[in-house]
Amino acid sequence: MPCGEDGNHPISLIRNGRPAITRSAVLETVPIRLPVIDINAIGAGGGSIAWIDEGGALRVGPMSAEAIPGPACYGRGGTLPTVTDANIVLGRFDSQTRLGGDMLMDLQAAETAIRVHLAEPMGLSIAEAAAGVLRVAHANIVRGIRVVSVERGYDPRSFALVPFGGAGPMHCAPVARELRMKTILVPPTPGILCALGQLVSDLRHEVNETFIAAHADLAEDTVIARLEELRARGNALLAADSVPEPRRSIELRADVRYRGQSYELSIILEGDLRAAWHTLPEKFHEAHRQRFGHADPQAPIEIVGFGATAVGHIDAPALPVLPAGGEQCGPEAIRGERTIYFEGAQPGEAGAFHTATVYHREHLCAGNVIVGPAVIEEVSATTVLYPDDRAVVHPSGNIIVEVAL
Repeated sequence: MPCGEDGNHPISLIRNGRPAITRSAVLETVPIRLPVIDINAIGAGGGSIAWIDEGGALRVGPMSAEAIPGPACYGRGGTLPTVTDANIVLGRFDSQTRLGGDMLMDLQAAETAIRVHLAEPMGLSIAEAAAGVLRVAHANIVRGIRVVSVERGYDPRSFALVPFGGAGPMHCAPVARELRMKTILVPPTPGILCALGQLVSDLRHEVNETFIAAHADLAEDTVIARLEELRARGNALLAADSVPEPRRSIELRADVRYRGQSYELSIILEGDLRAAWHTLPEKFHEAHRQRFGHADPQAPIEIVGFGATAVGHIDAPALPVLPAGGEQCGPEAIRGERTIYFEGAQPGEAGAFHTATVYHREHLCAGNVIVGPAVIEEVSATTVLYPDDRAVVHPSGNIIVEVAL
């Protein structure tokens, strides 16, 4: 279940190696009736501004300080407190760390922003106000994950949390705890994971056709002919991209709903098309039960349209493999220690400052084991391990964290 950070948190669910797809997306209040990855974006990223509403409650986002002027600690003219400012105040960032290897953060500016706009109005210390910012941000992320999991009929405890973006790995541990997720997978270079994905992704075309009719009224030959036509169109698009036939795959689907509904579910038509067409009602009822918690096998179903996803498989580049090492990290991997604030493990439990070991991620080897409290720093991101979390470095470079629930 990927959860990222870049001014806001884009959240999606991946099941059986496939991201969830929706055809009912909204972009800037404009409805989009095209197949897109089902992403729930919330305003809880590093640049999200913390503020006090009219009722005196602490809020985070959706307003963002953006890159310019950015958080107060960036020293570019920003004066409002953000999630990043809270992180540096609580020691999660070292005030001497240069973001991206270049920009030195201003701890005093971050403290001033939180004191003036949050701590003093609420009668709290700077640390308490900063901790409150993180609690609210984490609660927002948890709600966002529940939208794409619990509200879609999936239990987040069955998934691993994959944080990405510059600060996604910094916030993943408390989010996983709240959702009772046992495993976190921090990918290599999480701050540029989106760019890497763009480079290694296969070519993809979506071909769609609106066709509204009752399932029971459609002749099998008519359906097969339309699906084969969509398959041919997908093949033609891949041929135009110079994708050889052995590297092509075409996935066919039907968009289905109960008669009278204003929304539909996409059902993949696998294997023999005639057999898939006959079992379509059964698969739709099960998908509807999974998504909405109920189904009516006696109700008539309606076809809304057909579609094809044409994929051209590329030669993905070989990713680096880490050298093997023992469980003990080498001395070059240890940067030092830092005092960091961690929230309480249970709701309502007071947080406290702990001494955490700080590691250089680029010097970690496969097999190294790190037990929290700890911080793993790299150019593009910072990973925070809470007390008793246990992380193992995989040969692929992924850091696999066992969350101490």
